Amino acid sequence: MTTTKKPKGRPRKYSEYEQILADYPAKSMTKRPVYVNNIGIYRGKAGDKVFIKVHLRHKGKPLELPKGHLTSWDWTALEAERDKLQGRADRNEPLEDTQSITFREYATGWLEIAKTRQKSYQTSMYCVERQLIPYFGTKDLSDINVRDVNLWQAKRMGEVKPATVKRDLNMLKSILNTAIREELIEKNPCDGANKIKGIQARLRYWTAEELMIVLDTAEAIDPEFKDCILWALYSAMRRGEILNMKWDDLLRLPNGEMKIHLATSKSDHARQIPCNTHMLAILERQSKRLDNDEALIFPIASKTFQRRMDAIKDAVKDRVKDIRFHDLRTLNITNAICAGVDPKTLIGITGHTSLQMIDKHYSVLVSKAVNEASQRSGDYIDALLQEAIVDTGEKRQNNVIVI
Repeated sequence: MTTTKKPKGRPRKYSEYEQILADYPAKSMTKRPVYVNNIGIYRGKAGDKVFIKVHLRHKGKPLELPKGHLTSWDWTALEAERDKLQGRADRNEPLEDTQSITFREYATGWLEIAKTRQKSYQTSMYCVERQLIPYFGTKDLSDINVRDVNLWQAKRMGEVKPATVKRDLNMLKSILNTAIREELIEKNPCDGANKIKGIQARLRYWTAEELMIVLDTAEAIDPEFKDCILWALYSAMRRGEILNMKWDDLLRLPNGEMKIHLATSKSDHARQIPCNTHMLAILERQSKRLDNDEALIFPIASKTFQRRMDAIKDAVKDRVKDIRFHDLRTLNITNAICAGVDPKTLIGITGHTSLQMIDKHYSVLVSKAVNEASQRSGDYIDALLQEAIVDTGEKRQNNVIVI
C-alpha cells in the first residue's frame, strides 16, 4: 500500500505568532516576551499578554509598549496597531492618544496645588484668573505657541507697565514649566517670546524727614499700626512674616537675649531674628494693648492692613510720594550695609537665600564697598604720583637726567 504525501502549501498568514503559542505552554514564560515582526507574546502566570516594539528613529532606541491581554486582540488588529505606532514614531508624533486639556482646566488645577505651597497665593490667583485665563483659557495646552505669547505681551504692554507684564509672563512660564514636568507638553513657548523692554528697577529710599512724616501720620491714624511700621523698619521682616508672627515665636536664650523664630519664610528656610532694644520696646507696648489669649503679635487682617497703608499714603501724598510698606525692609538693609554690616551676616537676618540675592536687589548698596575700594586704590596711586613728582623735581634741581 502506497501513501501519498500531502503537498506542502503556503503557511498560514499568522503562523509565526501561532508557532510561539505552540512552542511555549501557557504560564511557562518567566522573563521576556518572544517577538516576531515586532509583536511580542508573553505567556506568564497572569495569562497571555502582548507587546509591541517601536523603533524611535529620532532617539535611536526601541520602545516596548504593553497592549494588554492577547484575548483582546486578533493578529490583524495587532499588526495594524504596530504599523500605526511605528508611523507616529517615524513622524516624531506622540505614540498614545492624549486627552486634550485647555489652559483654563490646567491652570485651575495648578492654582489648587499652589494654594497648599505658596505664601503669595492671592497674587498668583489674581494673575491667573484675571490676566492669563481670559486670554489663553480656551486654547489647548499643547496648542499655545510663541506667537500667542507675543500677541498677549503686546496687548498687555498697551495696558500696564513693562514690569507688570514681566511678572505675569513669569507666572505663565511657571505654569507651563509644570506642564513640561508632567509631560503634557514638550516645550515652553515663553522661552522663545520677545524680550520685554523698558523695565526700570525701582530704587526708593526714604529720607529721615519722609520717615518721620509717615510715622507721625501713622500715629494719628492707628498707634498700633505705627508700631507695625517700626517693627518692619527695625527687623527687615516681610509683611506676611510680620502678620503671621506669634507670641509663641519669641525665644529667650540662656544669656537673656530675645529672638523671633520664623519656622518658614519666602525662601522656605527657618531663621531667627535677634530682637534689639527698639523691638523689645515695641513688644512691651503690644503686650499691653492685647488680651492675654491673643496668639498673634500684630493681629491685623490683610484688608485692614491695606486700608491703613492707603490712608497713610492719601494723608501724606502732598509731602511724600511713592511709598510702599516693603520699602521699610529696603531701608533696614540699606542702613545695615552703610553701617558696615557684613553681607554674610545680614542674609541670616533678612532671609535671602544667598549673597547673589543681595547683589541682585541691592546692587546700588553693595557697590558702596566697590566704590570705597576704588577710592582707596585711587588715593594710593595718587600718593605714588605725588611722591614721584617730588622725587623728579629734586633730581631736576640736581641736574640729574632720568632715563
